Amino acid sequence: MQYLGHFSFFKGSSEGEEHYGYFTCVAEAPDSDGAFDKFEALLQSIRTSEELLDDVDEVFMDACIEIRQMPSEGFLAYFEELTPAPTSSMSTALRMANEQQVGAYAWGPDEDDDDEDATYEPVPFVVFDDEDE
Repeated sequence: MQYLGHFSFFKGSSEGEEHYGYFTCVAEAPDSDGAFDKFEALLQSIRTSEELLDDVDEVFMDACIEIRQMPSEGFLAYFEELTPAPTSSMSTALRMANEQQVGAYAWGPDEDDDDEDATYEPVPFVVFDDEDE
């Protein structure tokens, strides 16, 4: 199966400015655990061989989309609105597709669906060691 991983990060700079960014990775794997492993290996490889993730300590998985069967009309895989940027946000995945075609996974603590006011601290998908650079 094919998986889309949508990620975000905070990045410091030598001027003391903080940057916030997003990126998407694609992997093919037999299941979501296999995709998570591939995404982690890919991010570690990018960290050591590219400059893109310099000064990034943690990467968060915002959503992982499993494509079981591509809808012929396409579908919205991921949407996020920041208000005001980036202190709060609303995100959603998988619009214009049914659950036989696609599925979504989250990374982090189990959410309590009964408590609409519940909040949680995001859990990093990857934490880079200084030795990784």
